[in-house]
Amino acid sequence: MGRRWRRRKSDSERLANAVLLAIILVVVWWTRNVGGLWSLVAVVALGVLGFFGIRWWWKQRALLRLADSGIDEVDSMSGEDFERFISAHFRRKGYGTKLTPKTADYGADLILEKDGRKVAVQAKRWHGLVGVGAVQEVLGAIQYYGADTGLVVTNSAFTENAHELAKKSPVELWSRKMLTQDLMKSGGRPPTAAPPDSAHTQEDPRYCPRCGNTLVVRSGKRGRFWGCSGFPKCRYTADI
Repeated sequence: MGRRWRRRKSDSERLANAVLLAIILVVVWWTRNVGGLWSLVAVVALGVLGFFGIRWWWKQRALLRLADSGIDEVDSMSGEDFERFISAHFRRKGYGTKLTPKTADYGADLILEKDGRKVAVQAKRWHGLVGVGAVQEVLGAIQYYGADTGLVVTNSAFTENAHELAKKSPVELWSRKMLTQDLMKSGGRPPTAAPPDSAHTQEDPRYCPRCGNTLVVRSGKRGRFWGCSGFPKCRYTADI
């Protein structure tokens, strides 16, 4: 999906260059064959308006296509494409969106605004579990950007520590399941394939929700149970 997005950007640039070249050719032809300063100014003004109008239309068209993506396309996006995708998705939902700088973003990838409320968002196009650090960064972004709440959205899942901190702070967590449901409500394509093995969900018992290591079957006084392969550093257990 990331490559397709970049290709659409190239198409937009080629179209803009073609329109600009057409404006130059019209100006040259008008100067040689028609003349007249004010008529030339009018032609140039109309050409410039047409140039920026076409660029705007092409960009909106690309954003709508991006917003139509489903979770399957999300899994193949780059991190930067995912940020633009989340921005396009929330714009479709009626939010004002603004991407933060690529460097020095102070913990937020984009800022959402709606009904006088501001939300600092961190977008995690991730292969493993998203940890507590993402929640901590958004908490800092809330203060820096003067936001009311924070949101961490991912195509994967969150560790137990991330959930615990989010419960005690103004930060909402959107896991793969929540993101998929919201995409489908907004017209996104439904999933056609199972999530990749690297996108561990909380419902998958093979992975520890605390540290992301694999879970193994162990035996104890009360029978068999799931135990973290990171033991003794991680002592997570779960019933089979």
